Amino acid sequence: MYIYPQIKYDKEISSVSKELKADNIIELLKNQLPSAEMNTMVSSLDIFRKHLNQQRSFRPFGELIAKFDFDGREMQVWKISESSPQFDAYLARAQTLALWYIDAAQYTDNDDPRWQHYFVYVLCFLWKGVESVQI
Repeated sequence: MYIYPQIKYDKEISSVSKELKADNIIELLKNQLPSAEMNTMVSSLDIFRKHLNQQRSFRPFGELIAKFDFDGREMQVWKISESSPQFDAYLARAQTLALWYIDAAQYTDNDDPRWQHYFVYVLCFLWKGVESVQI
């Protein structure tokens, strides 16, 4: 999971009112990323596409515990019981997404052994015989 923000505008606020100053939105977004994950925000579309191509081979962490159909699409539930450095980095990026969509969301304590993480993925077919999942 990588971030490539594209910010477009017609005018800066300072051109409308001399009293107001535009926020540096990219800097504000970066401040929300976990410190170890600052490299997940990329500034080039080419680099972003390169990361996307690398992620085609992604396989979910943990154990597949359930499958179900939702709106004609196969959903898969994966349970992660044991942590690893790779999973911790993945979880940090996934939790960053939650902060944007869930009011009052907070990061989990990955050092607490009582935590078990569950992810639901949509099974996608890239081309005949090749599968991928999306969070």
